[in-house]
Amino acid sequence: MCINRFITGVFSLFFVLLFWGCGSSDDIQYEPFFSDNKANVVLLTLQDEEGRTIDCNRLLSQNAFSVYGCQSRKFISVNAFKPNKEKAEICLRFNAELPDKKNVRLSQDNQFYVGNAAMKLCIDGKSVQIGFHFSFPNRYDDRVYPFLADSVSYNNTTFLVKRTSNFVFLTLRKNVEGGFDVVKQ
Repeated sequence: MCINRFITGVFSLFFVLLFWGCGSSDDIQYEPFFSDNKANVVLLTLQDEEGRTIDCNRLLSQNAFSVYGCQSRKFISVNAFKPNKEKAEICLRFNAELPDKKNVRLSQDNQFYVGNAAMKLCIDGKSVQIGFHFSFPNRYDDRVYPFLADSVSYNNTTFLVKRTSNFVFLTLRKNVEGGFDVVKQ
């Protein structure tokens, strides 16, 4: 009877180890630095070559706009949003992906945690990659100091973000080649 339990235990342990070891090193183990990301809502305005606002509702209804988180390897939810009730302009709203926990480091002066996250935007068939640089004071209290995006990188250029409360404002203008450029705010 004891031998049967021993053999069953050994086989059980063998199968657990076998299945545990089956994951490849390419498996995604994304864990955001913070679980709450309500302080990094991106409000994206898209413009045509002349600077006129592109109809965001059309892009969404025709599935011509999507956001993909490069760290999580997941599509990010997007919706149309009207930030100013007095203006007719509608923008696209989504949460910036947070850096993976294992990629967040202390700054050289140990004053801030810093990290980066990349996102791919697909706009009318064109793919655009933007990066967000985050910083957080080296005092763990996310109620007082949220983990905030303080700059955006695009085409090897970094821009400080225009921010009010929980929103990061970003405008992309279509260029003559059919791609997009960041409009400095």
